[in-house]
Amino acid sequence: MEKKAPFLIALLAVLAAVARAQAPVAPSPSPAAPEASATPNPSFPAQVELVTVDVVVTDKKGAPITGLKKEDFVVTEEDAPQSVTSFEAVELPPTASAVTPTRPRMSTNLDRESHSGRSFVILFDDIHLSPFSAQRAKAAVAQFLRTGVREGDRVSLVATGGGAWWSTRMEAGRDELITMLKRLDGRYIPDTSNERMSDYEAMRIHIYHDQQVEERVSRRFETYGVSQRNQAGQSDDPNQNMNGDPFVQARATDVYFQSVSRNRITLQILQRVLQALSAAKGRKSVVLVSEGFIYDPNLDEFKQVLQASKRSNTATRVG
Repeated sequence: MEKKAPFLIALLAVLAAVARAQAPVAPSPSPAAPEASATPNPSFPAQVELVTVDVVVTDKKGAPITGLKKEDFVVTEEDAPQSVTSFEAVELPPTASAVTPTRPRMSTNLDRESHSGRSFVILFDDIHLSPFSAQRAKAAVAQFLRTGVREGDRVSLVATGGGAWWSTRMEAGRDELITMLKRLDGRYIPDTSNERMSDYEAMRIHIYHDQQVEERVSRRFETYGVSQRNQAGQSDDPNQNMNGDPFVQARATDVYFQSVSRNRITLQILQRVLQALSAAKGRKSVVLVSEGFIYDPNLDEFKQVLQASKRSNTATRVG
């Protein structure tokens, strides 16, 4: 039987020294006080930045390479070699445990192994998940908790609707996470009325005044008999026709601000999760479980999430 090689994660701490100096201007010697002519030594303040680099090493066939040491790595920044001050290799078993380990009766922060391994945050975006989609999402997350994690991994389950924020150590904490996952449900109820409008259409109409999108939605509303023009009759005023359909525009404004409210909640919680992971050691990943939402460049939260992901050295995936 072919033996699977353990999974290897190498953590490099790269020491980047950034020196910023400014020599103070020496005072002019005073004729009345010749003894004060001696100038003080200039000071050169320096700042040292420790950067953690997460590395997964595989061969040409994708198999993990084990047995690597600090001397096997060369890290450069703008073609300049950087000093590797520390190195830690984390080897994970190829498969999950067949039997869930029992939780230890005592917790301690003195165990070195408790600080290694991987950190996962599952952000369950229930305010963007419909009840039907949430059932499928929960099944996928439960499967990941059963087969995708290994002993020693730290996993957190966070719900954007506020129903969960719990962290535990795998694999002993798997059952409690799955139990908490079952309590979550989708909170987003899709609009199935004749006045329905997608968040993207609302943004294009309200923010960008896209006439093509507005005319397409207006024709759809007229077909369904919900347009103000159909309710009050066609207007003979050419200026009103040139300014668009006020009913569609009002509907777009309402839908857009509802989507902005939901998106901000999700993005702000995602930013908090990333900031909390900045102090964690090891490989860090955030899995956003969501039906998705529109990218609105007018929201600063998108930029803040991107910056927080870079600062925390965390990979973010949408599932």
